[in-house]
Amino acid sequence: MFCKSCGYKVPDDRSGARFCPLCGAKLFSADENTDDIKETVNDDTKTNAAEDDEEIYDDKDATVALDYSSKKNSDKAVNLEKNITVANTEISKTLEENIVTSGSTLPSNSENREPVQNPIPPANKRNNTSLILKLGGLLLLSILLGIGAFFVYDYNLPSNRYNRNCAASEKYWQNGEYEKAIEAAKKAIDIDPKKPQGYVYLAKAYYYDGDYEKAISVLTDVPKRIKDDKIIVDMLAKMEDDSLEDEMISANDESDSKVATKEKKKSKVSAYEDLEKKSVTRSIIANMKYISSDVSEYPVVKVYYQILDTSDAAVTLSSPTAAVKESIAGGAYIEREVKKIEKLEGNQGLSIDIVADKSGSMEQDMPKIKNVMSQFINSLDYNNGDQAEFLAFEDSVMYMCSYTRSLEFLNNGVASLSANGNTALYDACMEGVRNASAQAGAKCVIVFTDGQDNASYYNEQDVINAAIASSVPIYIIGAGDVDSYGLTYIAEQTKGRYWNINDLYDMSSILQNIYTEQKDLYCIEYVTDQSIDAYIERSAQCLVLDNTYTCENESTFVASKVIAHTKHDSKYELVKADVSWSQANAEAIQRGGHLVTITSEEEMQTVSKMAADAGLTYVWMGGYTMINNGYCYGHWITGENFEQYQVWYPGEPSRNDRDGTEEKYLILWNVAGIWSWNDERDDPIHDPALSYFLGKTGYVVEYEE
Repeated sequence: MFCKSCGYKVPDDRSGARFCPLCGAKLFSADENTDDIKETVNDDTKTNAAEDDEEIYDDKDATVALDYSSKKNSDKAVNLEKNITVANTEISKTLEENIVTSGSTLPSNSENREPVQNPIPPANKRNNTSLILKLGGLLLLSILLGIGAFFVYDYNLPSNRYNRNCAASEKYWQNGEYEKAIEAAKKAIDIDPKKPQGYVYLAKAYYYDGDYEKAISVLTDVPKRIKDDKIIVDMLAKMEDDSLEDEMISANDESDSKVATKEKKKSKVSAYEDLEKKSVTRSIIANMKYISSDVSEYPVVKVYYQILDTSDAAVTLSSPTAAVKESIAGGAYIEREVKKIEKLEGNQGLSIDIVADKSGSMEQDMPKIKNVMSQFINSLDYNNGDQAEFLAFEDSVMYMCSYTRSLEFLNNGVASLSANGNTALYDACMEGVRNASAQAGAKCVIVFTDGQDNASYYNEQDVINAAIASSVPIYIIGAGDVDSYGLTYIAEQTKGRYWNINDLYDMSSILQNIYTEQKDLYCIEYVTDQSIDAYIERSAQCLVLDNTYTCENESTFVASKVIAHTKHDSKYELVKADVSWSQANAEAIQRGGHLVTITSEEEMQTVSKMAADAGLTYVWMGGYTMINNGYCYGHWITGENFEQYQVWYPGEPSRNDRDGTEEKYLILWNVAGIWSWNDERDDPIHDPALSYFLGKTGYVVEYEE
């Protein structure tokens, strides 16, 4: 007998067989008609193809079944396992017989088989290729079915379904979908009532939905076996502590303290939604712009907004109410408790960095500048917290008066102005932004210049990047030959404004407009999560309503780090370091003080002794020398009176060294055992000709009370 499909000759001991043991096709005798054989083969091939199609269909059904309900998935999993067993059996049987056909010797239960030569001519070798493809398909099918069965089984494990519902509950309440959060938590409890997490998520969902009593009852009614679980105990304690706090607030009315507590909790979590409902009754929508932020009283976050009407005029709100949702580093928005909303005017101070051009081109107009600056400084509201810093720039930036609320010191700084040198405009802007951003509360930089930059290390884009990163608006006033396009770009990019003037006295009204615009800002204070880094990126959705207006804003920001002015054990701190004057000045500011200003004999003796005890010869002080009509004079960076005490070395100040290098930074030095003052270049330490400074230089930080 021969196989009509693969040509395999059946051994005599199997002469009664009807189907080929190698491929399973129908057998035929050698004397049967060839045409009949071909027809039979074609019919069998069609039948096999139909059977293959049916198998593929079943496989698709099995794959689709993976995503359905637990019961259906379980039934499918059982069927899949059966199919895998059958497939593996067929593969093993076929492989065994194929090896026999190829001439290999395999042991049998009864005898050793002899190698059999395939009588089919080479033209029929395609059938063996078809067989190999079928075997590979069966193997791949078994693998896929096995993987599918595993995922069905794993997906429907009770522990996995439990965890999915807990995670869904948390996500829902963070998004304010409290009903869905409750439903998901209940499903988790149904799956495994012996685990505590489901009860915690259910309690949280009720709690944030405002049903405080229900939240407590969920945790107190848990099964006995998990009543003492740490997760349950900790969450219950937290909720009860909040309750006690609110009851203390409502102690004057004990009869309805529980009701008051519940309403208070509900108002905390639903304030935003409540305002959204009320906003539909407000016909006027105002434009709300983010300006800056402050975390100096963390976890209280202060955000400053400009609120304008349709004509860009500042809006004054009547009894405003605010609500805030906060997202940390791109996470879900969570509603925060709003402490207050108030206008700066009459309530909070403003930090202003005033930056003025004192380059050589300002010589004729310097009296006007001094007059205008003095008027503006005198108009600030120091009693309500305003403070100002006055910087001037020529070849470099000079501190005429560091941040203070002292009118005397600020006016001393203005009076000491003298025109000289080139125009380091961008460097001065950077210094102003850097110092303003380190102040608590609202802040801004106001710049005046009459020329184009020709001496800066930084450029226009550096200034913009620094101001945007620290949320400091820059207002610029230009006169004369200025780059109006560039200055306008800086101002607009940093949320400030630019003005071009012909008469310097026009600055007076502009300065007042800037000040009024800043004092018209509204500050919204809310409480965030104290465990989160204060200087992480955060987004705030803010909604504000009053009797007339509704306005809304969503902004992302990173609060700038504020200098901490803490109390020190000593008024003075000596730092031994081989640094330039500029570096020493910056470090002193970051420490919360300033380079020492020596204004009395007592102070001179104290600082000199500190330096001598530390083995130093050179100590930077907080002062400059300036030139006016050929006369050299000194100026303290704090604006203190320089004339009341001076100890110059004979022949100093010189303003220039013997090699012609400009000297304008004050240093305390010891010559032949006597301490005195000198003016020095900014960085003598790194000048090879002045190597004697190395290892003998430092600075003294002075902390104000």
